[in-house]
Amino acid sequence: MIHLVSLFDTHNVDSDKVHEATAAYAAKCGLAYTWRPLTEGSPDEIICALSGADAAILPPVPLDSTTISALPETIRLIIHYGNDNRMIDLTAVRERGITVVNITEVDAEATAEFAIALMLSVRRKIVRHACQLKDEKWHRHMSNEVNKSTVGIIGFGAVGRTLARFLSGFGCTLLACDPYVSDEAIRAGGAVPSPLDELLQRSDIVQLCAACTEETISLLSREKLQLLKPTATIINTAQGELIDEDALIQGLKNRTIRSVGLDVFTDEPLDRASALLGIRQATLTPHAAAYTYEALGVFYSRAADIAAGFFHHG
Repeated sequence: MIHLVSLFDTHNVDSDKVHEATAAYAAKCGLAYTWRPLTEGSPDEIICALSGADAAILPPVPLDSTTISALPETIRLIIHYGNDNRMIDLTAVRERGITVVNITEVDAEATAEFAIALMLSVRRKIVRHACQLKDEKWHRHMSNEVNKSTVGIIGFGAVGRTLARFLSGFGCTLLACDPYVSDEAIRAGGAVPSPLDELLQRSDIVQLCAACTEETISLLSREKLQLLKPTATIINTAQGELIDEDALIQGLKNRTIRSVGLDVFTDEPLDRASALLGIRQATLTPHAAAYTYEALGVFYSRAADIAAGFFHHG
């Protein structure tokens, strides 16, 4: 029987039910399914964990040519969450005769929903109020409504379009910037096409939904951050590298940026010494936007379908 092995980051807790359901579904597809934790993500650990596997479901872990050459000879298929393959040596993979398949867009609704949760939490100061109440402080702080605000969406792929659909019920003015999406498609998605600089200048909330590529690393550079309204909020549920994190921290400390909601960071897990942890107007979460039973359930069942099709039907 074909053996599908899923490696998962041990920071992901409470996922056993998803894997148990995947094992049952995989069996119906003629696959044996095993899930194994990665504590370090080192090459030796990855190689050892994939022992006996014909196909692997991998989290974002580095796969250089040395690691790929040392993978078990049985490995013929790698399934990857998302579309970011920067950590994989694709040339070495091809030379080994291994096929890499990316599963994308299964988390669009989960991520868009989480982005709105961050918007509401940051703009309405929900976390601050909740923490103060637990400290027995009955303090109310003035806040800003998301309702009828101007939201600038950077990146209008599956997540950006879903977010625009969700926000339509809030009566927001939606701006969108994506050089790979036509103005017609942006309008059809309920947003107004806008150049990046104009979007930054006009938005009350800037939401990052773009993919991280060589072109978009530090897309929100120090210069771009200076275009924001002093009352603006930045929400990032995409990739940490999209923002110049040092410039962001400086802007928050100088109060030229009012607030942020960040689910992603340049380096993850976030270092305990990060200055972001000491900034009150920064609401931080541990890359959890897509981590739902629904999204992961769809991902793993689709991975099983792909593996079954690859091995059983060519």
